[in-house]
Amino acid sequence: MAIHSWSQLSAPALAELVESSDGAVVAVVMVGATEQHGPHLPLGTDSVIGHGLVEQACAQLPDTVSVVVMPPIAVGASDEHSHFAGTISLPPEVLAAHLTAYGEALARAGIGRWVIVNAHGGNVGVIESVAVSLRQDFGLVIAKAYYPKFAAMPDGPDAHELKHGLHGGQLETSLMSALEPERVDMSKATHFEIAHPPWAGQAPLAWLAEDLNPHGVAGRADAASDKEGKALLAHYGAALAEVIAATATHPLPAGRTD
Repeated sequence: MAIHSWSQLSAPALAELVESSDGAVVAVVMVGATEQHGPHLPLGTDSVIGHGLVEQACAQLPDTVSVVVMPPIAVGASDEHSHFAGTISLPPEVLAAHLTAYGEALARAGIGRWVIVNAHGGNVGVIESVAVSLRQDFGLVIAKAYYPKFAAMPDGPDAHELKHGLHGGQLETSLMSALEPERVDMSKATHFEIAHPPWAGQAPLAWLAEDLNPHGVAGRADAASDKEGKALLAHYGAALAEVIAATATHPLPAGRTD
């Protein structure tokens, strides 16, 4: 298996990796957040989960896939959580500039395939916009991987919980219980019921965390477990590994070669 750390490679070593990969090297970056997750989870929850999923995925990749893991982006667009202490939020245009700089660095290095592993819903819009611009400007093939949108684990949180437990609920609490159990306070994990559902019919509403629940979270955090978290980690890690492997062989745009 060829998993490399961008930060630990020398410039010549990175150039050699790209040249020797025969066009199949894939860059991977985790984009998370630093924001409130209620009374039971730490501020770094999204980034911890994102990093854990990248590690799981890389461990499941075939030896034929060459990956270079870029420095993580641990602060995202989190304005919807700014009412609560500890949240750090980048303005969307700043996050966009950050991601664009990463994409430009890939293009200069001759890497044409990139998987953005997003672990925070507030980043989705920015990532979508930047990915299109980088595709247009540099011909990058960019997969936008947001794990809550992957197929659900059959024995995991049910459809109702996945819809209503959209922040700090059973899914995130179980994953954190598997990854960093010492940072999860299950004595404060309860059923955080949504006060005002953030949708009107089939249309989503713009929401702030305090709209969901006074604690700024929603879902059955009390139903979480480390056992479920380990199964979820393996499930979503496998799905992410498939994304990375598929990106490695995805055709580059016409006229673009590594």
